[in-house]
Amino acid sequence: MTHRPFSIHCQDMVNVYEMNERSRELHFLSFAFDGAHERLHTALICGASVVLRDHTLWTAAETLQTMASKRVTNAGFPPAYLKELADSAETSGTHPASVRLYSFGGEAMSKESFHKVRCHLQPEILINGYGPTEAVVTPVLWKTHNKVNVQSPYAPIGKPVAARKAVVLDDALNLLPTGIVGELYLGGEGLARGYLNRGAMTSEKFIADPFDAAGGRLYRTGDLVRWNKDGELEYLGRIDHQVKIRGFRIEIGEVEAQLRALPEIKEAVVLAQEGPHGSRLLGYAVPYFPQTIDGAEIRKRLGDFLPEYMVPSVITLLDKVPVNTNGKIDRNALPAPDPISETLYEAPRGELETIIARIWQDVLGIDRIGRDDHFFELGGHSLLALKAIQRAQIQTIHSEVSIAMLMKNPQLKTFAAALLNDTNAKVEVITLSLNKKGNPLFCFPGLVVNSSEYNRLMSAVGQDRPVHAFVSHAVGPRRWELTSLNELAETYAQYIEDNCPGGVCSLLGWSFGGDIAFATAGKLAGRVKVDFLGLADVTRPVQTVRSLAEPGRVEAEKIMQVWLSRSPMESHWQKLIAQIPAELMDAVLYQVLSAEDLPLDGPEIGSVEYLQWATLDSQRMRTGFAYPYINVPIYAWEAEDSNPSGIPGRYWERYGNLRSSVIIEGTDHFSIVRDEVFVSSVRKVLNEIFSQTIQSGSNTNLADVSALME
Repeated sequence: MTHRPFSIHCQDMVNVYEMNERSRELHFLSFAFDGAHERLHTALICGASVVLRDHTLWTAAETLQTMASKRVTNAGFPPAYLKELADSAETSGTHPASVRLYSFGGEAMSKESFHKVRCHLQPEILINGYGPTEAVVTPVLWKTHNKVNVQSPYAPIGKPVAARKAVVLDDALNLLPTGIVGELYLGGEGLARGYLNRGAMTSEKFIADPFDAAGGRLYRTGDLVRWNKDGELEYLGRIDHQVKIRGFRIEIGEVEAQLRALPEIKEAVVLAQEGPHGSRLLGYAVPYFPQTIDGAEIRKRLGDFLPEYMVPSVITLLDKVPVNTNGKIDRNALPAPDPISETLYEAPRGELETIIARIWQDVLGIDRIGRDDHFFELGGHSLLALKAIQRAQIQTIHSEVSIAMLMKNPQLKTFAAALLNDTNAKVEVITLSLNKKGNPLFCFPGLVVNSSEYNRLMSAVGQDRPVHAFVSHAVGPRRWELTSLNELAETYAQYIEDNCPGGVCSLLGWSFGGDIAFATAGKLAGRVKVDFLGLADVTRPVQTVRSLAEPGRVEAEKIMQVWLSRSPMESHWQKLIAQIPAELMDAVLYQVLSAEDLPLDGPEIGSVEYLQWATLDSQRMRTGFAYPYINVPIYAWEAEDSNPSGIPGRYWERYGNLRSSVIIEGTDHFSIVRDEVFVSSVRKVLNEIFSQTIQSGSNTNLADVSALME
């Protein structure tokens, strides 16, 4: 890095930080941090005073006292330490009134921490400085006043400063519009020359600017961001902090934000850990009152907001999040979680409990499991549950053991008792609410998921009606049958007809479950009245299929045959591909060409390969289904990420009585079913429908009406 761009940057910062010869800067940051050099030289070139700290790390109280006694006007801190200052100021009830500007940077500042700083340190101005050293300290920053609230999970990182440049690009270096997540690239004036004697690394990180005809360069930061509607950049996390859990790409920062949003939690950190069964998330939380909550309860609460695969397997409670000498969170100092159940150990009784305990030990990687232990509190999740069920089926401990049985009875002794008392059912269903007041709601899930996706919805609507959630056919014993959507729908329709004594029901489907719900509604015509068909982020029935040129098709077929010859699922793939219609095959081959790696980890339900197989099977069913027009009221909700145009789709008008179509802001395909706005909207519609039923006197007895009104 040359001196000139650093000098220009510091001169720019004098104006941004509104500094002059009367300013007094507390120089707190370590000189190992490039921001420390910016703060020192910015103060010196404008004639300001500098208050230096010694080599020790001051306590928050000491720092506040020093700033007050030295009449400091400007100070910069790491976000974690700045929050400690705010906590200390809140406890003491005082703050250094001379400080008019606090700056922070180096890591993300949560909106909860920002609110504390704003309220308890009460500066006039707050600045979030962002930037890697390769782009000269802080080429991007967010400057705001004390009255501003942060709406996103983290404080925005703002806009480029002066002659700097920031662009958000996808993997193909295409510019991305507002709201779409991509990698941040920095350019304009101020980029470093490169890495000393490391040409390969320089070429990888500093690339030609495809949007600059004059031959400029861009630095790829490795940070995930998006432009918000105010034209500010929002930081979402590191690309290398993106992890895949059971095939799903997860932003760790999003999980941390949901943990912090719980009213009992003061601070939270989430890590990804590799284990014998793949990656899992570990959560660490600092509660306000440790005696009132435990890790299991926090996991349960998170399950109301997050998909099951995003809920940490274990949550460890801490007194304080560890920080290093620079005041940043020290993730390496976080303790290893204790995988052993906190319940008192009681050995399994009898042969059946002993066999189940051995299966759980193997699947969960735990040495000892007692009869009071809870499968999910020990770190189990839906895909490990499926593995446990498969092992049980292989060992023939019970001919009809099912995932629904384990979901209903997650404690070892109750699971064993359920196996002894179970009678077979054609459809796996979990009853979420037994309330008898209103018409029953039947929920259809997406692929390879369970009923936990609907927990938050059930909490909202279950007090008004019975709620039942079907377990996906893709995790049941019929998953290899290559059934049609018509046949699948008839199975569900028969169950609903047998379990809907009032003759009226409501249906809700998410993702592919929406297609099944639609087909089931058609099958129920003349058998059971459907007063509500809710479709949550369901793909339109008619899709534009990508065509593939002949050379590409030939290459893709060769790649696919080599892959299939190595796949442990070869016979299942061959049977499925034989039933794929020609109009869908080009799309399959295009995906083969586009894939970096084709998975070979099947055929267990938790594998990436099986997930791809099940996805293609669902596409086969959709393509082979002639979507009829059904005389059923349809209510559609779309995730903002699925429809960034902002214009609600009306394509379901062709297939039924579309009453409304709504885009749920701030959601993607996986988060929509837990979103508060979506849940409230569904409940409102269902209650309006039931009120109309009461007024018309249709299929509602007086006792039901009285109960609802209580």
